[in-house]
Amino acid sequence: MLSWLRIAVVGIFLPTAVAYAVDRGQPSKDELSGTFSSVCLQAETGDLIGTEISFIPSFDGVSLLFQNFEGQPLRPTLFFVSKPRNNKIEINSKNGGVSFNAQLYGDDKLKLRFTDGQVTRTGASEETLMQRVPTWGGGKKQIPVCATS
Repeated sequence: MLSWLRIAVVGIFLPTAVAYAVDRGQPSKDELSGTFSSVCLQAETGDLIGTEISFIPSFDGVSLLFQNFEGQPLRPTLFFVSKPRNNKIEINSKNGGVSFNAQLYGDDKLKLRFTDGQVTRTGASEETLMQRVPTWGGGKKQIPVCATS
């Protein structure tokens, strides 16, 4: 009786799960998704420095997970963007939070420009983040060594 019940439950719920997965599909190139990062490893100290942004699509917009690294990962901030336009977003954070513009270009690049006086790891107000595995999701193995100037 128990094995018949398992078959019935799997038979009922599995097609629904498969149909949802197939229907959702992959995000289009016009949809902000994935993780973009400038985080690098300083060879001398082992410090992680840079910025990482992950886009998490949903049915009514996109959530954005923003995290700076200044020797170690700082506390991440979650933002919600209702309707990005032309793969461009603008975040104006109140109460001393981070403010920036970001625009996707090409297949794997995100241009980030701080609008609140904050600077990137190189001291500039803008930089290009490359798409890659998130640092927090096991991407530490893929973190490049910082270029020396």
